[in-house]
Amino acid sequence: MVAIYKNGDGPTIMVRTELDALPMEEKTSLAYASHDKTTWNDGETFVAHSCGHDIHMASWVGTAKTLVGLKDRWQGTLMFIAQPAEETVSGAKAMLADGLFTRFKKPDFGFALHDAPSPTASSSIAPASAPPIPTASRLFSTAAAVTARRRREPSIP
Repeated sequence: MVAIYKNGDGPTIMVRTELDALPMEEKTSLAYASHDKTTWNDGETFVAHSCGHDIHMASWVGTAKTLVGLKDRWQGTLMFIAQPAEETVSGAKAMLADGLFTRFKKPDFGFALHDAPSPTASSSIAPASAPPIPTASRLFSTAAAVTARRRREPSIP
């Protein structure tokens, strides 16, 4: 899935999330535990969002909502991508083979997040060779931080 939000001239900022579940049975005994099954590798298997992709999706939607709400403070194009099959990398390959960056403008900057089972919060940035970051991407970082903080501290407006 690709969603484009144009807000005047400026950089194209891609924000990616993933949609897939992992081929494993969730054994938490929680009321909301996954009991879904799918066909995978020629057999039936349980699937669960054991890697936290529900957190990724919530952050992705929260970032989109925040940035659209701040549209008077930035210019450019937002490209929100929901990638299937992230764990096997086949979803990214399929999106590229389907013409993702020929059907849509190749982004100037791209952001994604991944969570880990850690009791502390941290973030890191690993640019290949990044030019100066434009205002829209600074706003993205702020929106992502606010979204993450809201998850930890529900009383924040």
